[in-house]
Order: sequence, then structure tokens, then C-alpha cells
Amino acid sequence: MSAVASDGQTWALVVNPVAGGGRGPGEWAAIGGILVRHGIRHQTIFTESPGHAMDLTRHLVERGARRFLVGGGDGLLNEVVNGLFTQSAIDPGAVTLACLPRGTGNDWSRTFGLPVDPAAAAAVIASGRTFEQTIGRVIYHEDGVERSRFFLNLCGVGFDAAVSRRLASNRAAGPVGPLKYQYHLLAALAGYHPTRMTVRLDGREICEQVLSLAVGIGRYNGGGMKQLPHAVPGGGLLALTVIRPVSWLRAVRVLPRLYDGSFVGLPEITTATASRVEVDSAPDCAVEADGETLGGGPFRFEIVPRRLRVVIPPDWRS
Repeated sequence: MSAVASDGQTWALVVNPVAGGGRGPGEWAAIGGILVRHGIRHQTIFTESPGHAMDLTRHLVERGARRFLVGGGDGLLNEVVNGLFTQSAIDPGAVTLACLPRGTGNDWSRTFGLPVDPAAAAAVIASGRTFEQTIGRVIYHEDGVERSRFFLNLCGVGFDAAVSRRLASNRAAGPVGPLKYQYHLLAALAGYHPTRMTVRLDGREICEQVLSLAVGIGRYNGGGMKQLPHAVPGGGLLALTVIRPVSWLRAVRVLPRLYDGSFVGLPEITTATASRVEVDSAPDCAVEADGETLGGGPFRFEIVPRRLRVVIPPDWRS
């Protein structure tokens, strides 16, 4: 790792070799050649297990890395961001984060229109356009202990976490594409019981039966579902979408509207924005952050005061 440590201009390419059903080091050798042809000097570091990228990121920052290129999906991005925001060597704002979308969902990348094709993604990175993105944090509980997790896309409470848990247990069977995600979504809906949630946001309170609650900064979830179409990544506020209980048949009928964001006009939907959101649920339920299932409530979601500089396409407009 000496090249990364001694030169803050070298990209630390953090790779999940199995993201999106990836073919491992052989595929990344070819992608590395593409990066070199675009003048992107980098050093590739492969993760070895879930959570490893957080430790790697903290270590690389201490050794001088200031540019991180994530080769994977939303889960790996989340780990790198948590590594950046849980180290004390530098301000995370001094770091530039870029992404080669190689995951299953690539939902954070969708908000910015980042291309999946490696050559097109390398061209975006080489262009050098950056954007200061808002970062959020969720406070949750595990075995009575308060814990927290940073996120750069969105969190889902209740049904979303149940679907995330199903997907995590199924990933060993192969990549989870859009059709498989829809299957797990509808299968989970058949056995999921909505909970009564009290949602407090900037002086307003919502108290009702809730199927799904999404809170976040990015617009997409679940491999392309536009769950927070009103989110503004640099706006300094959290976007919120509440979905009240619907029947299985109605869910099948309106599912296509999740992909263009038009579902927010349905009577079962409430949207809002806030700087802070607190949630209690009875009975208790789980939360997922950027696709990673965490613990239970009560929950608190907030914007952190420090932003992160991310690389985006030259033609992106909020």
C-alpha cells in the first residue's frame, strides 16, 4: 500500500471481488487497464470479508490516501463511508470518493446517473467533476445498546429491512437482479405485518400503521425503485416516504410506479423533508442502511455537519 500512502493523488481502488457476481481478480485486472488508459493512477485493494472495507479505509487514510475509488455496490460504498467518518486523522471533506458501479443494485450511482460500463465510468472519473454530498446517520439499538451507522443513500424501516434480510440470506445463491428482487419483495409482503409507528420530524408527528418508511439522501432503492423521488443529495435535508398498508394484489398492481416515482401520488403515500427524524414502532422492527440490515428501534435519523466530495458525471443536474 506504499503508493497510496506516499501519494495522495493515487486512487485507492477498494474492490469487493464478488460484488454483483463479479469474476474476481481477472476482471479487475482488465478494468485496471481501462483506468490506466484514462490516466487514472490507482492501487487495487481487495476486501476479504463483510466489514473489512471499513478497517481498510481507516488504515489507508492514516497512510495518506485522499482519493478512494469504490469497485462494488451500495454495501461497499457504505463501508468506505463509515470508515471515513469513523476515523480521526483528517476531516472526511478532504477526501474525494468515486465509484465504479459493480454491485447488484447500484442505487446510489443511479441518483447521479453514473454509468455501469467501466470505460464510461473511467471517463467520468477522469473528468474530475465533484459534488459535495450530504451524509446521514441512523441511530438504532442492538440488545439494548445504542449504535449508529452513517449512510450516503437511504435507510428503510420495517418492510424494507425485512426484504433486505431476505436478500442477504439469498446472495449465496447468486446475483440478485431486478426480477429476483421483485420476487423477494412480494414474497416478504405476503408474510409481513405492518407496525404502528410514531414518526416525529421537525415539529410534526405522524402516528399510524406503516408498511414501509424510507429516510434518505439518494432517490433509489431496491435496484432502481425511485423510493425518494424528492430527495436532493446536496440539499442538507432528509427526504421521507411513508407507505401505509396495502393488499398484496394492490402492491402487484402499483409496483411499476415505484420505478418512476409516480407512486408518491397514491393515497397510501405521505412524503416530507426534515433535518431530523425520530421513529418508534410497536411492535419493534428493524432498519437497513444502504442495503445493510441493522438492529431495532427506537430510531433517529439526522444529517451530519460534514459533507463528502463525490465524483459525478459532468452533465449531471440536481
